Order: sequence, then C-alpha cells, then structure tokens
Amino acid sequence: TIATNSFSAALNLKTVVMNAVNCTSMSAIDRRGKLVTVFDSNRNNLTTIEIGTDVINLPEYAFYKCSAVTVILCHANVPPTCVSSTFEGVNKSACKLYVPKGSLNAYLGNDVWKEFLNIEEFESSDIEDINLNTNVPAEYYNLQGIKVENPQNGVYIKKQGIKTTKIMR
Repeated sequence: TIATNSFSAALNLKTVVMNAVNCTSMSAIDRRGKLVTVFDSNRNNLTTIEIGTDVINLPEYAFYKCSAVTVILCHANVPPTCVSSTFEGVNKSACKLYVPKGSLNAYLGNDVWKEFLNIEEFESSDIEDINLNTNVPAEYYNLQGIKVENPQNGVYIKKQGIKTTKIMR
C-alpha cells in the first residue's frame, strides 16, 4: 500500500518508477467521501510511468486523472493485473505503451491493457532509443549534483524526461 497524498509535496513530479511487486492500494476515500490518490497534487505534471519487471498488480485508481501521461514503459512480460479505473483519465489513444518483446499479444489480449491504442514492443537494449519525453526542457547538473543553468566547459549530467546522460562541453 502506498498512502494517499504520498507525493503531495512533490509538485514537479514528472516520472514515477513503480517496482512494488503487489501493490494493493494507492487511493482512499476521505472524510467527505471524495476519492484521494497518491498523485492528487501533481497528476497534471506526471508524464511518464515506468513499471518494473516483477510488478504483478496495479491497484484501482493508481493513475486516476493523470491526464498528462504520454509514455508508459512496462518491463513486465505478463501484463500486471489491473482494472479499468487504474488508468482512468489517461489518454489511451495518445499515450505510448512500451512492452517487452514477445509480450505484445498478452497485452492485446488483456481487457484493460488493450485499451491503449499505441502499443510497441521493445528489447531491453532498445530502452535508450525509446523517445521518453524528449520534448521537455533539458536540465543540467554538475558532478556534485548542483543544478547548472548555463553549462560551460566541463562534464555535466543532462536530464531530459526520464533519460539521463553524461555530457562533455
């Protein structure tokens, strides 16, 4: 169980990497009877979801109203169990779902996962080639982890979407 509002202070959260093997809850009903999820405060910023190899269950309302999600990278060969409310509000027509090579038919045969209209297979060696939010501005950090606005000569860490690379200028 991941408690509701777990990420309430992470207002700029853009990427979530889920590796909980059997998560059973990411939402709750508050005292007023309103559904509250872990991403309530930043669901409009979340653009990328990465699901680990061993994940077997995604709870209902896990990514409820996360309308900015454009990429889901799922490493699980067997589609994790989920219900239609798990991705309620995610634009399944526009969102790219990447699944391991050889598992496409399993995802297409699943009642929830087949709702994604843009499903592509990948091999683990292809992960760096997947376009994961390269349309977001790049952020640069020095080797001490301090953000740098205008990198000059030297070695820096470039983060763009969920892709991080080392660069030399």
